[in-house]
Amino acid sequence: MKKTFLLFFLSVLTRPLFGQVSIAPLAGLLFSNYSGTASSETKAKPGGNFGAIADIGISSNIYFQPGVVYMINEDVSNSPAQIKTTIHSLEIPCDFIYRAGAGTAGRLFAGAGPYVARNLSGSMDYPHNTFYGGNHPLSFGSSATDAMKQNDFGVGIDAGVEPERGCFIQLRYQHGLTNLGEGSMNVKSVSYGASIGYLIGTRGKKKPVQKDGGK
Repeated sequence: MKKTFLLFFLSVLTRPLFGQVSIAPLAGLLFSNYSGTASSETKAKPGGNFGAIADIGISSNIYFQPGVVYMINEDVSNSPAQIKTTIHSLEIPCDFIYRAGAGTAGRLFAGAGPYVARNLSGSMDYPHNTFYGGNHPLSFGSSATDAMKQNDFGVGIDAGVEPERGCFIQLRYQHGLTNLGEGSMNVKSVSYGASIGYLIGTRGKKKPVQKDGGK
């Protein structure tokens, strides 16, 4: 599966492109939670994300967008203890986007694609527990003593609008396909949020006005 995904990724990057590549820094608000056996025990809290994507034209309406995004995921338990979990992760989304209409402003877009992510660090905060209170780091890995697996794989769905030339507003929902839990726990990541960004490059620049040669 990973080898097939890599070959497909390389084939897209090496094919003739419709237009030059644009780079878009982005940042936004993120809500995260976990589905599966623990889905009824936690609720999403606001976190954040920031990073950059490349915008590669395949045709006048279809674009390929690989990227690198740093994510701050937070949730809190519904129990009286109100245990807060914070996980920092690095994600590489690879989306295919369809843009309706023409030009570089006022276009709607939607798309989807896979992503891979790696949990970098995390902690659990027990604010109301006098015996086990305080902030405790989380460990990631595949052993029974680890709180969660380190690597995640899933799919994401995007939709948004480009109200002005180069600027865009993006809504994103994604669902992990990897079981991050240990033992009998079946835990999968879920996140959704909104980001704003700006395309720097061919699509983000205003085309020069051509003169009529003095006529």
